[in-house]
Amino acid sequence: EHEHEHENEQQGQQGQQGQQGQQGQQGQQVYAIDPATGRQKKHAIFVDSQQEDTLALSRNYGHDHSPIDTARILPTEVIAISIALIFYVIVMPTLGFLLDSFLFLFACISYLWKKPLWMSLLVSVLSLTIIHIVFRQVFQVILPYGTLLELFR
Repeated sequence: EHEHEHENEQQGQQGQQGQQGQQGQQGQQVYAIDPATGRQKKHAIFVDSQQEDTLALSRNYGHDHSPIDTARILPTEVIAISIALIFYVIVMPTLGFLLDSFLFLFACISYLWKKPLWMSLLVSVLSLTIIHIVFRQVFQVILPYGTLLELFR
């Protein structure tokens, strides 16, 4: 009787292994882009249910060797404003705060807002007027005057 139980136990284990083998043989069709040709190729792979979850996640994260979308990562506007900001900082000692800030604001607002130039001019002048009153008159902050404007003093 003891030997008979041992046989039944072995048959049960073999049955479980057979079921695992069948589960592991679930065919999946996966599409991948061939880097050499740029075309999609269909591949058949065999995965178990745990691997299926991992495979689904990897499909969702775009592991298809597609080209990087640099326009989405670093838009042209970010590059343009960064260059304008660097230029703004470099010419501040020469032009002074008011003139340099006006040119920077006017250029950036015109570029980004895409409204008529008179509106960009108006917003720039109003903004600088408020900034000048608050910082120069109220808080009495000395704003950089600029070496170019010193010639006309």
